[in-house]
Amino acid sequence: MTFNNWLGLRGEGLGRAKSRSLLTGLGIMAGVAALAYFMALGEGVRETVLGRLIKDLPAEEIQVVTPSMALGPIKVGGAKKLTDETVETLKNLTVTIDGEPIKVVKKVYRQLDASFPASITGHMFGIVYGTDTAISGIDPEMVAGDVKTGSFEYDPAAAEIPALIPDALLEVYNSAFAKAHDLPQLSKSFLMGKHFDMKPGLSSISRKRGSVIVQKRGVIVGLTGRGTMLGVTVPIDYVRNWNKAINPKENNGYRMLTVVSVKPEYVAAITAEVRDMGLEARASSGLAERVGGI
Repeated sequence: MTFNNWLGLRGEGLGRAKSRSLLTGLGIMAGVAALAYFMALGEGVRETVLGRLIKDLPAEEIQVVTPSMALGPIKVGGAKKLTDETVETLKNLTVTIDGEPIKVVKKVYRQLDASFPASITGHMFGIVYGTDTAISGIDPEMVAGDVKTGSFEYDPAAAEIPALIPDALLEVYNSAFAKAHDLPQLSKSFLMGKHFDMKPGLSSISRKRGSVIVQKRGVIVGLTGRGTMLGVTVPIDYVRNWNKAINPKENNGYRMLTVVSVKPEYVAAITAEVRDMGLEARASSGLAERVGGI
């Protein structure tokens, strides 16, 4: 091989390397930009969740859940369930304070998750949308202050089912998703009274063999920081009946019980009693760190 041939091959190799280097550089730039975008989005979601859930959490409330155990990075629920018997025990909880037995619980609210897949469809900005969703049932009295139109009560004969949507989800949509996709921002008043179709028992990725699909008409009556953060919240008796009809073999009990103390100073005593029952208690003082981690 002559020197000129060698020099020509060397030049071609450098040219190809230059092209590869340029493409690699562009790929790295795109990757860094995507990483920065998702980090900013994640931080925005985190700030929104912390602001809404922690700052406004009442000091006299304790969230009671089943104990969980860690399997590496994954947490799974324990065998103990939250049942109606647990609710009655908590309602009648008495602790000794300054030598006197005192009933320290004012209210116990229940939250029951759907044990089946579900989806919703509707219209927004003249476009038909559809999405899989979580459905959670909650005691109406717990969210009475969040209802802005109509009522949030169980009525098996009603043509429409009242539903609450997460206010944190609306804030995330307005602060991140709408801006990123050049979509109109939504106000709370705009959403009130909006209708959508609910399909308990059917989603795009899951349908239990032989399950009963219940199609219902839902109407938004308010926004809430309670219930599920990933879908719609309805009066608890709807979810109880759907669970029995669609997935009767699955009964994991209530997902969470919210205990309202008679006075904020009784929270520590109630928390200790709940833990003695083999359950996990979360007060406002310890919840900020958990939500921040999520």
